[in-house]
Amino acid sequence: MPPTPKSATLRFRSECSLGCPRCDRKFPSGGFLTLENFKRFVDRSPGLTHINIPSCSDTFLNPDFIKIVEWGLRERGLLFNAYDINLAQAGREALDALAPALGFLSVVSAGATAETYAKARPGGDFERLIENLAYIRQRTGANVQWIYQITRNSCSLDEIAHAKELAKSKGLGLFFTKDNSTWSPANPRELYAATGVLWQDAQMFEPYIGYSPKACAEGIAVPNIDWDGGILGCQHSTKYKNFGGAALKLGAGKSMKTKPYRDIRHALMTGKAKCGSQCFDCWLYRKILWNGQWATREDFDGPA
Repeated sequence: MPPTPKSATLRFRSECSLGCPRCDRKFPSGGFLTLENFKRFVDRSPGLTHINIPSCSDTFLNPDFIKIVEWGLRERGLLFNAYDINLAQAGREALDALAPALGFLSVVSAGATAETYAKARPGGDFERLIENLAYIRQRTGANVQWIYQITRNSCSLDEIAHAKELAKSKGLGLFFTKDNSTWSPANPRELYAATGVLWQDAQMFEPYIGYSPKACAEGIAVPNIDWDGGILGCQHSTKYKNFGGAALKLGAGKSMKTKPYRDIRHALMTGKAKCGSQCFDCWLYRKILWNGQWATREDFDGPA
């Protein structure tokens, strides 16, 4: 069975207002993680040390956000990791509360100007995003990253050069990555020289070559839980599906033993995804089918 998790991913609010054109997640509205439910979950999750705050959630619009972070750090010594978070929504009070409890934080932008950024995230605010990132970087010694995603709209060498200048002026670490689509730039050598990001000729097939089921196993290494306690399952999934459940009452360990996680393990170990399971129509799972490689128990649980 899965080992007792030391971290858990929790969505703090139901909505996401970024409006990314390529995102097909459909989120319900009107809910948020309360302080009382957070306390209940932590109390029933022995050994928990970190809370992961995912993308695709209006985290800072949760009215209990500051109370949750302050209680978690003060009463349980919890640290919070924030991945591709919508930092533009945060006020200074929320950033001041998060700073001492921060383990890791990253933001992703496809571009380094408000105009380019808005093409990928119409509901975002690039200028405030960078200002808040610089502010929390100054407030904490935690690992704070600005990740520049190279897309069709953000592959300009001039904009990449501007990103480097902006990062230097704000004291930010800047990292480059490419999106997961199959386009190829007209100037791959120049982009590689400027960013260190490498394209390959067989771009259409490259994502399938050498793909390991271990990557999918990592997607369920920790529980992924919605604001209401519903199981979200794999963290790599590009579709939002709340499987229901009472994870906030069960705690992190018992949540990992529920049916959605058992179905994912079965699919990755046998290549036989059950209809209705999270793997059944997942493009990442199709990579494993392409390669004909299956996960082992050690991929999930570690060495015996």
